[in-house]
Amino acid sequence: MVNCIENNLPCSGCSACYTICPVNAIKIELSKDGFYNATLDKQKCIDCGKCLKVCPKFIDNPSINKFEDLPLYASWSLDISTQQSCSSGGIAFEIAKCGLNNGYKIAGVIYDYTDQKAKTIIVDNLKDLELLKGSKYLQSACSQTFNEIVNSKDKFIVFGTPCQIAGLNLVVKQKNCRDRLILIDFFCHGVPTYLMWNKFLEYIKKEGNIEKINSINFRNKKYGWHNFTMKVNDLFIKESKNPFYTLFFSNLLLNDSCYSCNAKGSFDFADIRIGDFWGSTFDNREDGISTLIQITNKGKEIIESLKQSNKISLLEQKHNICFKAQSAFKRYSINKNIRTKLFNLVKQGKNISDIVKAYINSLSLKKKVIFKIKQILPITLKQKLRLVYHKVIR
Repeated sequence: MVNCIENNLPCSGCSACYTICPVNAIKIELSKDGFYNATLDKQKCIDCGKCLKVCPKFIDNPSINKFEDLPLYASWSLDISTQQSCSSGGIAFEIAKCGLNNGYKIAGVIYDYTDQKAKTIIVDNLKDLELLKGSKYLQSACSQTFNEIVNSKDKFIVFGTPCQIAGLNLVVKQKNCRDRLILIDFFCHGVPTYLMWNKFLEYIKKEGNIEKINSINFRNKKYGWHNFTMKVNDLFIKESKNPFYTLFFSNLLLNDSCYSCNAKGSFDFADIRIGDFWGSTFDNREDGISTLIQITNKGKEIIESLKQSNKISLLEQKHNICFKAQSAFKRYSINKNIRTKLFNLVKQGKNISDIVKAYINSLSLKKKVIFKIKQILPITLKQKLRLVYHKVIR
């Protein structure tokens, strides 16, 4: 059987093949490179081909809906506490609350402190919904939850990466149960290896004198929405001092599938897409603004429901500003030799500071200078420079 596993095509770990397989021949497991990937038991496989029909990599036409034709909004929760505790404008949380009030269960991502990984779970009450707040810049284990959703008769609102939502959408269409789901994806930067994340956890425990990590906020707004500040327990780590963010934004330690992902630039699978509203329009706002893109009539219904209940602020926006600012519309151009070198350092047990040094040493002189300047610039000066830059390119 010719399939993505036997031909070693990059797997996103979306779990669609696992969910559709009628004989449990597929598992989703962490690979030696630290990503959730599909593995095949050839002895169980019956060559039915169902996995190929739901794998996002084999989509023939991933761009039926054009971005510029879809309603685009800047939006934020009118509940100040929600906006403050979420990564951007709190729109995902407001959508989820609306869903709970209308009989939907919610599938979203938590950070599990037992094994220090991201997991997709199902919640059905407001208290547990709090666990889903905030971005988790890690690949989530979603296979068991997606399987439960497909085999249930309940209504669900499901949040996930574009590849996860694309795969789930294809599965539920095959199963004829798409009508009871509302699917929501987001502008995705890509998912980093857990090997690097584990190195960061070792680093932060030592540097912060932390015995046990029991709280991680990947995007805290202590220094403003535009600044990527992580909070681990009571320790705030600015982006310029955070080796995890340095390597994450280098794009060199992402999953192989992230470099050729069709789903992240497609608007054919979800009902709504959300994300941060980067760009010049809200340069002066540090409380957080969400991008909200209406894709289907289902998406329109839930957006209208939120608008009429006065839960959110909704402002229509021009597409070009969003297009320029979102990395999801860009293809990563990386040096594969440097990527291999960094992965080897991780696997050799080097600490994350040494890996960051190796990354910096790989940069051109110009990029090294820019990197060093960004590290020492005060946040207030960065904000002023961003305003000037956006006025020039607007």
